[in-house]
Amino acid sequence: MCEESTAPSSLRGKVALVTGGTGSIGWACAKQLAEAGCHVALVDLDLARCEELAAQLPTKSIGVAFDVSSEPAVVAGVASISERLGGVDILVNVAGILSNNKCFETSAEEWRKVHAVNYDGAFFLSKACLPHMVEQGWGRVVNLSSWAWKSGGITAALTPTPTPTPAPAPAPHPQPKPNVHPKQVSQRARRTRPLRRRWSASPSASHASSRRTASQSTASRRATSCLR
Repeated sequence: MCEESTAPSSLRGKVALVTGGTGSIGWACAKQLAEAGCHVALVDLDLARCEELAAQLPTKSIGVAFDVSSEPAVVAGVASISERLGGVDILVNVAGILSNNKCFETSAEEWRKVHAVNYDGAFFLSKACLPHMVEQGWGRVVNLSSWAWKSGGITAALTPTPTPTPAPAPAPHPQPKPNVHPKQVSQRARRTRPLRRRWSASPSASHASSRRTASQSTASRRATSCLR
């Protein structure tokens, strides 16, 4: 059991091992640690890529390739890092894989492979790095995971078929409205009605006038005949 100790005021000179170092998350962690002054060991499966990225870090860093799901490979890899940089003070377990198969399509071999990388790898690396941390009385182990730990890496057996949504009915074309204000309509109505009344009264007035003229002509002829 290690004794409690005060955390160092600076990480400068500490050795950090980052698995999954060539991925986006692992590379981001490695850069932050290097900027804090750590010597970083980038671990992944592609040695050339690990060394290429390690050369871009501002501190003395190296690239190492080994399979984290194999305990002998992990023990040999950590020993190599300790010889080149020193004992590992900070372990960041980022390496992980995911199965995209459905439950019924996942074989036992694939199931074991996912767990070997994601769970066994973190255990093997912690087991290999902890002795140095205990000996010096200080160390850090950081385990990262994705949202799949909660939602489930092995997806459901059956994927429900989404129900097609019927296309909405086309909207009716709006009927054009006359560009006339209601006040204008009422004014037009008031102007039109008297004209209609005058027009309807005009034939009767004309007919009465004709009768009066005819009566006057008859009376005039009678008066003339009496004078004769």
